[in-house]
Amino acid sequence: MKSKIKIFLMILISVGILFSGSMLYENRKIDVFVNAEETQKDVLFIGNSMTYYNTLCNVVQGIARRKGHNIKCSAATNGGKNLIYNAKADNVVTAIKKGGYEVVVLQDIVGSFDSERLMEGAGDIISVIKKYNPNAQIVFYEPWPIQSALTGKYSMLPYFTDGYVQVAKKFQAQLAPVGEAFYDIYVNHDLNYYCKDGKHPQPLGTFMAAATIYYTLYKEPFESFVETDQSYLNQLINNNVAFTTEGKKNTYLLNTLNLIMERSHYYADIVKEVVADTTGNLKYVSVAGEYIDPDIGMNPNNLPAVTGTETDKIFFQKNKGNLAVGRKVYASNEFQSAKNAVDGNEKTRWETEYFDPQWLYVDLGVETEIRTVGFMWEGAYASRYYIQISNDAEQWETVAYVTARSKQTVRIILDKIYKTRFVRMYGTRRGTNYGYSLYEIGVWKDGTNFVVPKIKVRKTKVKSAVKKKKSKKAKIKLKKIKGITGYQIKIGITKKLRKSRRISFKKSTFTVKKLGRKKQYYVKARTFKVSEGVRYYSKWSKIKKIKIMK
Repeated sequence: MKSKIKIFLMILISVGILFSGSMLYENRKIDVFVNAEETQKDVLFIGNSMTYYNTLCNVVQGIARRKGHNIKCSAATNGGKNLIYNAKADNVVTAIKKGGYEVVVLQDIVGSFDSERLMEGAGDIISVIKKYNPNAQIVFYEPWPIQSALTGKYSMLPYFTDGYVQVAKKFQAQLAPVGEAFYDIYVNHDLNYYCKDGKHPQPLGTFMAAATIYYTLYKEPFESFVETDQSYLNQLINNNVAFTTEGKKNTYLLNTLNLIMERSHYYADIVKEVVADTTGNLKYVSVAGEYIDPDIGMNPNNLPAVTGTETDKIFFQKNKGNLAVGRKVYASNEFQSAKNAVDGNEKTRWETEYFDPQWLYVDLGVETEIRTVGFMWEGAYASRYYIQISNDAEQWETVAYVTARSKQTVRIILDKIYKTRFVRMYGTRRGTNYGYSLYEIGVWKDGTNFVVPKIKVRKTKVKSAVKKKKSKKAKIKLKKIKGITGYQIKIGITKKLRKSRRISFKKSTFTVKKLGRKKQYYVKARTFKVSEGVRYYSKWSKIKKIKIMK
């Protein structure tokens, strides 16, 4: 009996020790360094995956509390979205309306970053923030470009930094120049904190973002962490690992953590002074080099931006009056030949290296009256470009300023008829991280004769769709339609076919391969007809559930 009591007491003491140790750790982790007299600062983070990777808001809160500040951070994010989107997103607007924030941290998109869209989105979202949080301090968090665009002669970082400095100045905000510190660590200290995707941060990349934001929020001298802080910092970083393949039991060297903190402090401190300058005398030059705006001098007459009119690919053929087909063409840069942009073939394209600006011009041979210019863009489109004309290919006149937010096949009707020999597309802003990619350029004399031929394509329906339970194939039988070129199906595992495959084929019966053995699939179909190189589709049929046979 005594031995049982002894064992029970030992277990009770052990549990007590573990419990008290846990309480002590939690107390040390959250409260022990917080200044109880300091009013709590509520901070809201708004951004995308660059904010929610490794739960950035928690890491900022952890650093601040360890440094003695009473701070509470939360986040409202949407992956892959910019501030224009987030200004209307339900979860973001709901978070803003909650109110009570002393600080709101804003982060824009990386992959298709555009400084004008940053400025537009900032205006949209700040107007909502100030309505419900009139005294909130706005902080912009500048991330870094993708890995392939971070370094080298054509680094995108100077463009990022210039855009964020300008927006911070305009809205009298603060700026956390994380991209600057990230570049410094990557280039000068040979520390790569990119994930394998070459875009998102590893845990120490997030720690760097948190450190820079911390020193933007609190203007104080740099002070190294000491050995007694290391365990806490490792716990903080590991406990917030999310959306990466990194483990949660990593040990990070104190010297490395202090290097990150010191570099973050350095850039936050420098940029803070420039952003606050109202005289215009202070200018910040990015650690990656000076940014030279390619739009300077391109629009001396202040032409308004136009988007053009979406048009059918058929009009880029020579027999539709396209004067550019078969002409000589010249380009600033060629990954793929510039000749591909004037060969009348929509399957070939001109492609450039991944930097701005880039240009391409066509020689019409003699001075010719023109009224319309068009472009058949591939996925790597130009988001900002100028249409220019010349008679000597040296002195250029801008006759249109064009902007876009997605790849399109467009035509731009000029304000009048111009007489010219050379027509140039001068791109100053890429719409993606890639270069400029153009299937065809079009030049026409007329500006109105673009009537799309009316080609009706009859619908089909899914007559039967069958898959054996253990098979990776499904047999699809459609209603046969006469006078068409082929059929196309859309097949996926959800009823709305959001994540699905598109497959085109010629006959009304088709076997789909490479399916999951035990998954349920859904399918719908349509027909198409090719006329003068252009595909015309019918409407989709109703979605049919694929029958699974034993």
